[in-house]
Amino acid sequence: IISQGLMTQDEFDEARAKALALFEYGQ
Repeated sequence: IISQGLMTQDEFDEARAKALALFEYGQ
């Protein structure tokens, strides 16, 4: 995704953090 230029590194890190937070909340 990053190599295609669709997301910046910062956007990727933020999205990953949100996904992890949602995953932990769902547990």
